[in-house]
Amino acid sequence: MQRALCRAAQRSRSLSSSRRHASTLLVAEHDGTKLSEGTLAAITACAQMKPITLLVGGSAEMAATAAKADGVDAVQFVDNDALNHGVAEEWAPLVEGIAKTGFTHVVAGASSFSKGLFPRVSALLDVAQVSDIIDVKSEDTFVRPIYAGNALATVKSEDAIKEPLLRPAALTAPCQPRPSGPATPCSQRAVPAAARARACGAA
Repeated sequence: MQRALCRAAQRSRSLSSSRRHASTLLVAEHDGTKLSEGTLAAITACAQMKPITLLVGGSAEMAATAAKADGVDAVQFVDNDALNHGVAEEWAPLVEGIAKTGFTHVVAGASSFSKGLFPRVSALLDVAQVSDIIDVKSEDTFVRPIYAGNALATVKSEDAIKEPLLRPAALTAPCQPRPSGPATPCSQRAVPAAARARACGAA
C-alpha cells in the first residue's frame, strides 16, 4: 500500500516546477466536514510562503470546502480509504512524493497526527524538521521556544525542502472560510489502486 501511494505521488506532476521560489505543501487535517483550527492557523502563518497547496486525503467532500479557505491557492486531493484513519506510515510516502514535485516547504499545524507523520517525512526527504514554531519570520527563518518555554530562539533552515511544524495556539487567529466560491472543477490524476488525486484551484 505504501509503495502504491508513493507511486501515486510521483506521478502527480501537475504541481511540479523547476522554479525554487517559495511554494508550500500544507498537510491538512479535517473532520470530514471542515478543516481543523490548527490547519486554518497554519494557512494564515504561511502567508510568506505562498502559493499554498493543501494536501487533503480521505474524503472527496472536503475538496471544495478546503478550497474555500482564505489564503489557499490550490488543493491536492487523494481519495483513498487507507488515508481515512490518519496512519502516519500510509501518509509519509505520499507526502514525500508530492513534496518532491517542486515544493520548497512541507508544513502542518502541530497535532498528534502531524507529530507522528513529520519525523517520517523528514527521514524520507533527508531534511531537518523544525518543530514547535510560534512565528514565521521569512521563508527560511522561524521562531521557536527553548528551555521549557523560558526563551525564544530564531532558527534558519538551509534545507532545500523546509519542514516547519507550527504550534497553532501561538499563531495568528485562523483564517476564515470564504462565504462562497466552490472549488473549480478538478482534473483526474492517474494513480494506482483505488486512489484518485486531484488538483483544484481555489475560487
